[in-house]
Amino acid sequence: MANVFGNQANLLLTALFFHPLLPLSIPLAFVGTFMNYWATKYVFVKRMKRPEEMSGLMVNFFANMMPEIAFIWALSLALFYRTIYTGLLDV
Repeated sequence: MANVFGNQANLLLTALFFHPLLPLSIPLAFVGTFMNYWATKYVFVKRMKRPEEMSGLMVNFFANMMPEIAFIWALSLALFYRTIYTGLLDV
């Protein structure tokens, strides 16, 4: 279960990081999350034994980190577009 949550967090953070370079990363991450959900659900229901109980520590950590992630994403997006537009306007 921890690996599944870690993979989802990795997918989300990678999509946010590469969003300035690849604007389709957010919709692709949505499609990937949707497909990963159904694949994981199938594996958990049909193929695996009952998972061990897990505390909410990892979920709480990631949820508490979301404001910082949003700020870093907005800052990186602003810096990226500032770099592009100053390069275009200098010519």
